Amino acid sequence: MLWTFTQGVGWSEIGVGFQSIAVDHTGTLYTLNQADVLWAYSRGSGWTEIGVGLQSMNVDNTGTLYTLNQSDVLRRFTLGVGWTDIGVGLQSIAVDSTGVLYTLNQSDVLWTYSKTSGWTEIAAGIQSIAVDKTGTLYALNQSDALWTYTLGVGWSFVRSSVQSIKVDVTGSLYALVNGAWIKLS
Repeated sequence: MLWTFTQGVGWSEIGVGFQSIAVDHTGTLYTLNQADVLWAYSRGSGWTEIGVGLQSMNVDNTGTLYTLNQSDVLRRFTLGVGWTDIGVGLQSIAVDSTGVLYTLNQSDVLWTYSKTSGWTEIAAGIQSIAVDKTGTLYALNQSDALWTYTLGVGWSFVRSSVQSIKVDVTGSLYALVNGAWIKLS
């Protein structure tokens, strides 16, 4: 169930059956429902359906929405312009606090994407990526070692024996280590 909160007014229920949300710089709310349909929500005008068959989404700091569909095609969506295909064979997307888009392809190769310069390969053998509330990118490799990555600085080792990483709705990062979830940030 999706709610909005306004001081002085309190809580308002605005939708049910959503599995993911993201907000762009204009305040437009994007929601991906359990039927893999993408919607945009704007106060005053309500809901607009903008895509189907989508499995993941993220918004960069310019307000550009990126979506990954069930055919592993990465698309860019801009209000008023619509959709542009920018990559295929991708299994995961994440955006850091500077607006850099990270994509993990089906060959476990990690890339960055810039609207001006295109694609840059930054690592191979990566099985999962996540960005925490500080905008730090975490990458889990196939040897269960967790790393952080910073543009211009490179890689820093965090810990080993990590089976999975997840970010909660507050932006906190959790790592599954030897069967127990540990909060990292």
